[in-house]
Amino acid sequence: MEITPVNVALDASQARPSVPVVKEQSAGVKFESMVLQTVLEDIMPDQSSVYGAGMSGSFWKSQMAQVVAEQLALSGSFGIAKYVDDKA
Repeated sequence: MEITPVNVALDASQARPSVPVVKEQSAGVKFESMVLQTVLEDIMPDQSSVYGAGMSGSFWKSQMAQVVAEQLALSGSFGIAKYVDDKA
Protein backbone atom coordinates (compact mmCIF):
# COMPACT_ATOMS: atom_id res chain seq x y z
CA MET A 1 0.00 0.00 0.00
CA GLU A 2 1.35 3.40 -0.98
CA ILE A 3 0.62 6.49 1.07
CA THR A 4 0.48 9.75 -0.79
CA PRO A 5 0.91 13.06 1.01
CA VAL A 6 -2.26 15.05 1.50
CA ASN A 7 -0.67 18.44 2.01
CA VAL A 8 1.14 20.02 -0.88
CA ALA A 9 3.37 23.04 -0.62
CA LEU A 10 1.67 26.31 -1.47
CA ASP A 11 3.37 29.37 -2.76
CA ALA A 12 3.05 32.56 -0.71
CA SER A 13 0.13 33.88 -2.78
CA GLN A 14 -2.03 30.86 -1.85
CA ALA A 15 -1.16 30.72 1.83
CA ARG A 16 -3.71 31.94 4.34
CA PRO A 17 -2.50 33.71 7.48
CA SER A 18 -2.79 31.59 10.61
CA VAL A 19 -3.55 34.64 12.73
CA PRO A 20 -6.74 36.56 11.95
CA VAL A 21 -6.20 40.11 10.83
CA VAL A 22 -7.72 42.53 13.32
CA LYS A 23 -8.50 46.05 12.26
CA GLU A 24 -7.57 48.88 14.60
CA GLN A 25 -10.61 49.94 16.61
CA SER A 26 -11.76 53.53 16.33
CA ALA A 27 -11.63 55.88 19.30
CA GLY A 28 -15.41 55.70 19.53
CA VAL A 29 -15.43 51.90 19.78
CA LYS A 30 -12.70 51.98 22.44
CA PHE A 31 -14.63 54.61 24.43
CA GLU A 32 -17.93 52.73 24.12
CA SER A 33 -16.22 49.53 25.20
CA MET A 34 -14.77 51.24 28.28
CA VAL A 35 -18.15 52.71 29.27
CA LEU A 36 -19.93 49.40 28.77
CA GLN A 37 -17.26 47.51 30.71
CA THR A 38 -17.77 49.80 33.70
CA VAL A 39 -21.54 49.34 33.55
CA LEU A 40 -21.29 45.57 33.11
CA GLU A 41 -18.90 45.15 36.04
CA ASP A 42 -21.34 47.03 38.26
CA ILE A 43 -24.37 44.96 37.26
CA MET A 44 -22.66 41.55 37.26
CA PRO A 45 -23.22 39.53 40.44
CA ASP A 46 -20.49 39.33 43.10
CA GLN A 47 -20.69 35.58 43.61
CA SER A 48 -17.54 33.61 44.32
CA SER A 49 -19.27 30.53 42.90
CA VAL A 50 -19.31 32.19 39.47
CA TYR A 51 -15.87 33.84 39.22
CA GLY A 52 -13.91 32.43 42.14
CA ALA A 53 -12.86 34.12 45.34
CA GLY A 54 -10.36 36.88 46.02
CA MET A 55 -8.14 38.57 43.45
CA SER A 56 -8.61 35.83 40.86
CA GLY A 57 -12.38 36.23 41.05
CA SER A 58 -12.07 39.97 40.50
CA PHE A 59 -9.74 39.35 37.58
CA TRP A 60 -12.09 36.90 35.83
CA LYS A 61 -15.10 39.13 36.40
CA SER A 62 -13.22 42.06 34.89
CA GLN A 63 -12.07 39.96 31.92
CA MET A 64 -15.59 38.72 31.25
CA ALA A 65 -16.97 42.26 31.39
CA GLN A 66 -14.22 43.47 29.04
CA VAL A 67 -14.87 40.82 26.38
CA VAL A 68 -18.64 41.29 26.49
CA ALA A 69 -18.24 45.08 26.35
CA GLU A 70 -15.90 44.85 23.33
CA GLN A 71 -18.34 42.66 21.44
CA LEU A 72 -21.26 44.96 22.26
CA ALA A 73 -19.26 48.00 21.16
CA LEU A 74 -18.26 46.33 17.89
CA SER A 75 -21.88 45.40 17.19
CA GLY A 76 -22.90 49.06 17.21
CA SER A 77 -26.04 48.30 19.22
CA PHE A 78 -25.73 51.30 21.52
CA GLY A 79 -24.49 53.90 19.05
CA ILE A 80 -22.05 55.62 21.40
CA ALA A 81 -19.08 54.84 19.12
CA LYS A 82 -20.84 56.22 16.05
CA TYR A 83 -21.71 59.42 17.90
CA VAL A 84 -18.15 59.87 19.21
CA ASP A 85 -16.57 59.11 15.83
CA ASP A 86 -18.91 61.54 14.08
CA LYS A 87 -17.96 64.33 16.51
CA ALA A 88 -14.20 63.70 16.23
